[in-house]
Amino acid sequence: MATTGPHAGRAAAAIVALLLGVYLLTTGGHLYAIDEEMMYDMSDALGARGVLYLNDPGPAEPPVYSTYGPGQSIVALPLFWAGELLARAAPPEAGGWVSRAAVGWLNPVITALLAALVYRAGRRLAPHRAALLAALAYGLGSTAWPYTKTFFAEPLTALLWFASFMLIWRPAGPPARRRALLLAGLLAGMAPAVKIQAGLVLPILGLYALYEGKRQKVKGKELLAFSLLPFALGAALPLLALAIYNTVLFGSPLRTGYGDSIWRSFSAPFWEGFGGQIWGLRRGLIWCMPLSLLAPLGLSALWRRDRAAALLCLAMPLSQLLFYATWYAWDGAGAWGPRFLNAAMPFIVLPLAALAADPLGRTRWLRAAAIALAVLTIPVQAAALSINMNQLFNRPAGDGPSQTLSHIQLMLDRIDRLYQRHLAADRLVLWAGFAPSEGAGERLLPRWTLPAAELRVRPPAGAPTTLTLAAHSCWAAPEPTRLSLRLSGATILSDATPCPGRVYRLLLPPGASRIALSSPGWEPAARDRTGRLGVYIADLSAAAGGRAVRVEGDRLPAEGMPAETTAMRVWMGDVRLPLWDYWWAYLPLLPYPAGSIAGVGVIWASIALICLLVGAALAGRGFLSAGEARADPPPQSLL
Repeated sequence: MATTGPHAGRAAAAIVALLLGVYLLTTGGHLYAIDEEMMYDMSDALGARGVLYLNDPGPAEPPVYSTYGPGQSIVALPLFWAGELLARAAPPEAGGWVSRAAVGWLNPVITALLAALVYRAGRRLAPHRAALLAALAYGLGSTAWPYTKTFFAEPLTALLWFASFMLIWRPAGPPARRRALLLAGLLAGMAPAVKIQAGLVLPILGLYALYEGKRQKVKGKELLAFSLLPFALGAALPLLALAIYNTVLFGSPLRTGYGDSIWRSFSAPFWEGFGGQIWGLRRGLIWCMPLSLLAPLGLSALWRRDRAAALLCLAMPLSQLLFYATWYAWDGAGAWGPRFLNAAMPFIVLPLAALAADPLGRTRWLRAAAIALAVLTIPVQAAALSINMNQLFNRPAGDGPSQTLSHIQLMLDRIDRLYQRHLAADRLVLWAGFAPSEGAGERLLPRWTLPAAELRVRPPAGAPTTLTLAAHSCWAAPEPTRLSLRLSGATILSDATPCPGRVYRLLLPPGASRIALSSPGWEPAARDRTGRLGVYIADLSAAAGGRAVRVEGDRLPAEGMPAETTAMRVWMGDVRLPLWDYWWAYLPLLPYPAGSIAGVGVIWASIALICLLVGAALAGRGFLSAGEARADPPPQSLL
């Protein structure tokens, strides 16, 4: 078939490379929740020690096994081994971070592959551009993108489900062969090893395989032998392996790491969980993914082309909605949006390809609505990616009435902070080298400096500035420490001892100035303080042109990241810290040698940029072309 757009296989490869590059640039480089830590610990147990237990059991301590299935941990082993290999070149204390950062690449790879599968599935319904829009809606416009930052199991579950569906689904042409159905069953049967709840959809996919055989006019006993039996045999293999695993570890093939009390956790009111996952203001899908509002129209368009596929695309997310509606943590607890719906996200997005190719999708009002929803998606995704979700969950008030609005507000606050620190005029900025503020409320002072600190002054143009600094060092031990000041590199105060306290008044020249404060430092004995401190700044002010210059800074500056992994996760989730949740923003704060940090940054960024360049080369000029007129294969009504 002659087309003006790229070949479907090449376009799919371009999608994988481009999205993987984007995901690797926007991931966080760390784990967020205890669920992820437990699955990582199992990868560690399997990959480093060759055992299934997570602890080091002794005579008085029984083995501890993961609550979750082994599937995610097994799939992540190549990345774990790569991380372990890289960790050998890093400082010993960096090993935990490097290994977790490497394992964190799993969901970026999976999600990029899923977006390509959505594109290939869309090509069975619609032309290139419609399929591409559906793939980009999944890869960039859904909750799938924020979940690339995590090690949660929903993306892998989605990949197994959707790949199984694609092996069964033949909207035109010959039916799926038995080996394809066998493989489809194998993939679907592997999903419960990732999340035991994934077994819910096995009957749905099995019935769909049976229907596809019937659609091809296979009759009687041959129908079971041709369609359902290969799928069932394929599913039975991993299910049998999982049953053996459960029996060995937990004493019964039907018992999992969740234990016997799991059914008590279905305690939420049905409509609270059901509606909360879709339209609930706090975590509803429509607020975390505005494009999901087009899903009903997409299902309608898909219904006109392939009714069975439309029913399946409805049944997959509906199974998750119904199962988790009464689960006590129906929203997925510490996660972004309705976490469990992410496993069915490809089925929510695929109908958008049918909608984009439908006459309804070409109407002016629907195009305008789609564009508006896409524009709304930009701040939603930017906030979800930029703000560590634990910074909301760790607050006393929880994640607030709307997670989306809370993330956007925090993002805007961080942007305003950057403006105030770097660009706003009439500012005296506590730039670096300050301990947490000891002032009440939002006051920036009083506080201790670190042994090296810096102030930056940006007065009105042409106006000299008077800087007033009140400091003392009498509380330093074992003796008062000294203070030196340098103005734009020139020493203006050397080894002064502000004990009793002193007030220093400096007349600064017109224009921006930098004042460096240095002290030999001293080691506090208090347990709630770490590291060396400098001098105590009781007050700080500046005036220029007859008016006060506004003082800016952070009450709790992010000077360094803890090396221990649990403390690191708590530190990253502190809402008081002005942190951006990207690996490259954390790198300068890692407590490791500068050479190691630079090496990690260069390797990581280089791989991401290579992916982007390869993707751009594969995409070519016709990637966004609208000229392709037909689907591959041609769409047709099946019922």
